Amino acid sequence: ITDGITIGHPCCSVHNCSEDLPAITARFCNTHKELQNICSIQGCFQPVQQGCLTCSDPEHLYVQTMYEERGKSMLHLTHCLAAHTTIQPSTLLLETGHSKLGQSWTHNEQLIVCPCGIIVAHVTLFGGEAISSVADMLQVVFPMKTSVPDVLFYDNNCHLHCHLAAQGDQHFTGMVQPVNMFHFKSKHSENDAYCGQHCNLLLFPALYNVTTKSWVFNSSAAEQCNVWLKGYDAMVHDLDATCFNFFLDEMIKERN
Repeated sequence: ITDGITIGHPCCSVHNCSEDLPAITARFCNTHKELQNICSIQGCFQPVQQGCLTCSDPEHLYVQTMYEERGKSMLHLTHCLAAHTTIQPSTLLLETGHSKLGQSWTHNEQLIVCPCGIIVAHVTLFGGEAISSVADMLQVVFPMKTSVPDVLFYDNNCHLHCHLAAQGDQHFTGMVQPVNMFHFKSKHSENDAYCGQHCNLLLFPALYNVTTKSWVFNSSAAEQCNVWLKGYDAMVHDLDATCFNFFLDEMIKERN
């Protein structure tokens, strides 16, 4: 079973960049460090004003001021004032995420878990839980065709199956890819013909025990591991990549 969990560490603010930060407080890696001299408002490429994260545009400077006041008592007063005055465009910039003033964090950790609960691997996904990233992860974890599991449960298996087929992949042809019953009923449309033809659990009778009327495998093992792993979120939130991976590796070894 594979599933993602929103736990991570600071990373480069350039989307999907996996290079380590030079310092835990840095916003960019060494490759992209020149970007720290560019205004943090998306779409603006002016140089930053000295001592600021934005250019000299008053509206952009106001966005930084509002960002720095978040979490302070002054922010409450600002919201009260804004409720009785015209909304400033810069406030809309801040609320709609058109600025990148703080650090970025990795998107999620992707776990691969056996139905018995043993965690086989964890991989950091930086930009998002893209289907191509999950496919690449599986290729790395199961490099030999003989090491590929017979069954892979994944809540987005239909798109993964479609992606592998479109790529002409032969590595995972012997692996069946069902979607567990919970996700099939709650997150997949009944009109999704591709999912119904390739990922419906009923297509794989060997996964169901007719005598006990129960599924042979615990397809929720990854979600159960996620609950355990989420307990370490606060501990690892501000660790660098090396310490983050070392800590998770040690905790997973102890759990296994």
